[in-house]
Amino acid sequence: MTATGYSETTKQLLEVDRIRRGEGVFHFVDGQLSRSRLSRASHSGGLRRIANGVYTTDLTTEPSQLVRRNRWELIAHYIPDGVVSMRSSVYAGALTADSKIFVVSPTRRRDLRLDGLVVEVHHGPGAYKDDFSFNGVPIASDARTLVENLRRTTSKGGTRATLTRTELLQHARGLLERYGSRVERLLDRASFLSQSMGLESELESILSRANRSIGLSR
Repeated sequence: MTATGYSETTKQLLEVDRIRRGEGVFHFVDGQLSRSRLSRASHSGGLRRIANGVYTTDLTTEPSQLVRRNRWELIAHYIPDGVVSMRSSVYAGALTADSKIFVVSPTRRRDLRLDGLVVEVHHGPGAYKDDFSFNGVPIASDARTLVENLRRTTSKGGTRATLTRTELLQHARGLLERYGSRVERLLDRASFLSQSMGLESELESILSRANRSIGLSR
């Protein structure tokens, strides 16, 4: 090991532009980098392989814990046009009990499965201007979250991507109460999005039920 704590092989790899440093703890490997050099760096104790093409110099944290804690960096790398949405944007990107997070992407179709994390991918548009960003990953706006939870998604096992109708009703009620005098702006945006996604009647139904439950008319 060198004075930096890395082996000479690892140090050389990190100093050239073939291992791209992520925003956090990961290093993303250029496809041209030879497997033998990576293997030597791993065996020398300077790098640890997390997934195909992803390494870290954190040699002590449990891999699944490392992946879950730094999931935003991995999503940004693997699904650069993805938007955290549906159930996950209701809870600000928190993982479900079965370690899932839900993302929509206009290009990717396959789920991302890593040790300790499943990023379940559904087809949908990329980020809109009113979506917000957290750690470099777009998260759906309140209006988009409401509308995209109206989608009928197919279960892939475990937690479903969208809220149940009971959960969605409760969420819609909370939005109406929280927005108060600003609610028309939210509803206008949700109405526009529902038209583009073919979910107008579903939105009208859930909003009518939510309004009735808090004593409002619409």
